[in-house]
Formats: sequence, structure tokens, C-alpha cells
Amino acid sequence: MEIRQALNNLIEAIKLSEEFEQYHIELARLKTDNQLYKRVCEYRRRCIALHVSNSNNSFEEVTAIRSEFEDVLKSKNAMSFMVAEQKLLKLTKDINGGILEAVGLEVDFLQEDN
Repeated sequence: MEIRQALNNLIEAIKLSEEFEQYHIELARLKTDNQLYKRVCEYRRRCIALHVSNSNNSFEEVTAIRSEFEDVLKSKNAMSFMVAEQKLLKLTKDINGGILEAVGLEVDFLQEDN
């Protein structure tokens, strides 16, 4: 089987997964409230920026973001979306990890504790 066809088959399998379906259901529900959707996007951006920054992600920084976005964290729709998003991200991470392992691509150097 050609690699491009195998990729298309994998993508179709992902699209048929419960994680994919739930993510898109929750995303559509969240987008019905544009203000909340924008707040969730800003929260996600800030969390990712904090995670990838050179900072040690101090307790104070995390607490400040959580406090600033307390309304988002208390919203059922926002939390349902973020849980669904994490499940889909985990699925894609597992797929990527499986591929990297199967082809023997050396990625251990990416870990800081080597």
C-alpha cells in the first residue's frame, strides 16, 4: 500500500473515533457562546505559552492564570470541550509515539533528563 493511502486510511480511522466525534460535538457547543469560546481560546493560549516558556511554571504563575480564568474553569461547556480536546490530543500523541517507535526514530535527545 502506498504511504499516502495508508495516511488517508489512518486519518479516516481517526475521524471515525469516539474522541474525534466528541471533540467536534463539544467544539460546536462551545462556539454557540462566542464570548466563552474566545475566553477558552485565550486560556489555552496562555497555558501553552506558560508550558513552553523557559520559566519553571511557578506555582504563582499557574495560580494567577487559573484565577484570571476562573469563569472558564467553572463553565460546564468549556470544561467538557477541554476534556474532549485532551482525549483527542492523547489519541494523536499515542499514534505519533507508535509511529516513531515502529520506525525506530531516535527522539530520546528531546528529553531534558538525558
